[in-house]
Amino acid sequence: MKQHIVAFASVTYANKAKAVLNREGIRAQVRRTPAGFSGGCGFSVVAAASAPTITNTLERAGIPYKSISEAR
Repeated sequence: MKQHIVAFASVTYANKAKAVLNREGIRAQVRRTPAGFSGGCGFSVVAAASAPTITNTLERAGIPYKSISEAR
């Protein structure tokens, strides 16, 4: 499964996203946002799932995110 990096406006949203994704069985970790990755507060979530699965889960939970891209 490919990993994706999701940027958030605050570390609070990143932590909430991690909790929601983990509850849904999606392995996720809060990490420092990699250099060159645009937007956000400096922390992001790295999750092992498809982009649509991640975004649908976050939207259902009402957690806003700035951007999502495939981890390299």
